[in-house]
Amino acid sequence: MTIESLAARVLRVLSIALFVVALFMCYTNLPDTVAVHFAPDGSPDGYLGRESVFYATGGLMLGFNVLLLVLARSIANLPDRAVGVLGTAPWQPYPDALRGALRNWLFLGMAALNVFLTLCLNALSELNDSTGTETVFNYRWLLPLGAALLLGWLLYLPVRLGLTKPSGREKQLTE
Repeated sequence: MTIESLAARVLRVLSIALFVVALFMCYTNLPDTVAVHFAPDGSPDGYLGRESVFYATGGLMLGFNVLLLVLARSIANLPDRAVGVLGTAPWQPYPDALRGALRNWLFLGMAALNVFLTLCLNALSELNDSTGTETVFNYRWLLPLGAALLLGWLLYLPVRLGLTKPSGREKQLTE
């Protein structure tokens, strides 16, 4: 197992654990009616029940994670020609190394999504706190961060395959 594979798997598992903890903490801290939409002036104007928030965010996380996991596992069944098309010249002789890079990329996508959803849950919990000290404007950074995580994840694979060659360890896994 390469360092990249280990890091991708550990980050995925840690992000899932972080999300589950945040989901249950958020559920216990939220009021029965949760403000989930805010007007331009920052006042809440859309509400959902606490259970709806719990099941919607849990289902969203579970659905995306299962989809990406199924994709990651199905990479092993791709023929070498199909995998080779995805890689640059240095990667094409090593389809198993390329499969590993694709699998790691999907695992990192899961981790990025889980972290973003965890931050969203935290923001939702803070915005619905009974003390009322937080405003929706304090979380303007959340959407650009989500966009940056998505963009970073999308660019990681082409940059990795375009600027690097398979490591010695990755080549050994192929041979």
